[in-house]
Amino acid sequence: MGTDSNIILQVAGQGTGGVIVQGTGTNNNAVAGYYGELISSVISSGSPVVFTSGTRKDLTSVSLTAGDWDVYGNIYCSGTTVQQLAVWIAASSAATVDVSLQCSVIGLATASIMGLPAPFFRASLAATTTIYISGLISGTGTLNASGGIYARRAR
Repeated sequence: MGTDSNIILQVAGQGTGGVIVQGTGTNNNAVAGYYGELISSVISSGSPVVFTSGTRKDLTSVSLTAGDWDVYGNIYCSGTTVQQLAVWIAASSAATVDVSLQCSVIGLATASIMGLPAPFFRASLAATTTIYISGLISGTGTLNASGGIYARRAR
């Protein structure tokens, strides 16, 4: 037994064999803190967030506990015209991120609706952290945005 409080259990197959882990046999959710846990925040099109043209803004966020998370999401927007949409996920509110971390469409002056997925974001966290899905929308009229952010505990 011993007195160690943190003991890693390692299970390995023999040779090139692996380990089979059985998943759930029903439509329930993974328990908080366990592999497969899903945390999400969704903004419905019936209650959209209004963006100011050309201004970065958060659509929504999730609070993730320490661990390794795969984070993904999307933004859908509408207006009289939507000329630009950029979307990203970050650990800072309405952060300025490198364009390599964004998904964006620019120059569609005749579009009135547009949607994009956010690039995949890995959050390897030592403490509880808020993760944001943010966007930049340029256009005319009321610029409504809906969509969501989803995080699955990877390990």
